[in-house]
Amino acid sequence: MSIRTERLSREIVRILSQIIMREMNDPRMGFVTVVRARISPDLRTATVFLSILGSEKEQKLTFAAIQHARKFLQRNLGDGLGIRFTPELLLIHDRSVEKAIKMSQLLSEISTDKESDDGANEKEEE
Repeated sequence: MSIRTERLSREIVRILSQIIMREMNDPRMGFVTVVRARISPDLRTATVFLSILGSEKEQKLTFAAIQHARKFLQRNLGDGLGIRFTPELLLIHDRSVEKAIKMSQLLSEISTDKESDDGANEKEEE
């Protein structure tokens, strides 16, 4: 990725985060974070990765609301970027944050189980 596309990707994340947080009033919207953006070398397409928290149903409703507002997001993004062509947005529901939370919970459970097993072993040795 060139320096220009990296800079534009960071700007896309910043601008879209602000638009979603401040300007979208869809009642279907849940908690959304713009995780990262990847822009094509010709600057015509931006793939935007979104993390959505909540139940599976809430995530689907939120993603549907975001998809429905894609043109609104694209238009406002163009105003904020100040480049000749606004990239077309491809929105992707990124589940990596969700998976990381689950992994952390599993590791925490394993650690708790191990501590309780160690405590039981110490009592048996006495």
